[in-house]
Amino acid sequence: MKNEIAIPWSKVAVLGAAGKMGKGIALLLLCEMAFVPSSILMLQDLKQSAFYDLRRYLREHLLKHLEKNIEAVRAFYADRQDLVSNKEMIDTLLQDAIDRVFCTRSIADLNGASMVFEAIIEDVNEKLQILKDVFDVTKGQAYFFTNTSSIPIGFLQRESTIGNRLIGYHFYNPPAVQKLLEIIIPKGTDPTLCSLAFHLAKVWKKTVVESEDVAGFIGNGHFIREIAFACHMAMELCKEMPLEKAVKLINCVTKEALVRPMGIFELIRYVGIDVCCHIAKVMSRFLPSEAHLFDAMVKNLKIIGQVDLTVVDRASCDLNWKSASKMVQEERNEKLKLHFSSLKGQEAAIAQQFLEQSLQIAKGLVDSKVAKALSDVSLVLMHGFYHLYGVAEFSLKERIGNA
Repeated sequence: MKNEIAIPWSKVAVLGAAGKMGKGIALLLLCEMAFVPSSILMLQDLKQSAFYDLRRYLREHLLKHLEKNIEAVRAFYADRQDLVSNKEMIDTLLQDAIDRVFCTRSIADLNGASMVFEAIIEDVNEKLQILKDVFDVTKGQAYFFTNTSSIPIGFLQRESTIGNRLIGYHFYNPPAVQKLLEIIIPKGTDPTLCSLAFHLAKVWKKTVVESEDVAGFIGNGHFIREIAFACHMAMELCKEMPLEKAVKLINCVTKEALVRPMGIFELIRYVGIDVCCHIAKVMSRFLPSEAHLFDAMVKNLKIIGQVDLTVVDRASCDLNWKSASKMVQEERNEKLKLHFSSLKGQEAAIAQQFLEQSLQIAKGLVDSKVAKALSDVSLVLMHGFYHLYGVAEFSLKERIGNA
């Protein structure tokens, strides 16, 4: 049981606030801080041109949040006799909250921040520099939450000089929607910060999974290794077919045959090829025994990334992710068993290889203590990547037939 403490809302900062993750984290914070009079939200980013769109995004989504939570708004203004209608209350609270949001390029403006959420590019040197700078500005009084998805937190604690006031707080995209939150706590991390981290997760109704402090953690520990496997398979298949056909075949099988929301190469494009390569390079640096695997992935992605995925041949499958995701679990599991047993030929062989590889990656994460159990890996894949089944939910023979 993690002890709950008062959240220090007085002045909160988001670094890299104009990016995908930063603005989502800012929205989560603002939805709570709107109900905390005099609290200040500082949004720092070097892209000053993005501030207008950032404020518009926050206003639009905060409005929806307040409309959805009108009972909380009415309770907040219970003593305000001058506010009668729901619209008056919402408009007043919305404007008050937005007036307490400040966008800045300057680190100096973060002086006095009580909590700092870092969400800049996944680059080791850039993260270290901005963390050092903000730590100096806040005079060691702030608690830091880094959204890194791959860099070991203990390393960032040491090299940034922040020490035990920094915790790993990995949101999934988009942060305001995705329920999964990966928390990474190196030994010696401030107990108050740990309690605060779990209390915030509870406030935001997040599904928390704890990962050991190893590069890539659970989410990217699985995802990047699966990308490496997909790239290797594509390069092997292109010995017997054109590269474009091989890439589209793998993408199609990993989407349609495995009943996922996106194929593996489609997902890479969504996340960003550069982002995936950045993460792989980080993992290569901190996991030298697997550097050859990650380095080959980066090299292959530069080639595979040129393939046009706008038109992808569909696998001959009756079940798709969208329809299956709407089923109750018992019905879905039965449909999945029938679906997997009906796969044939090359698509069945590729699907089986991916499922087996996914399980082996998951077992590796458990064996190396990154994840406490296979169920934690499944939790990340199902809540963070929207897979419909866990890594060991069915036996391989049940899942794939006639391969």
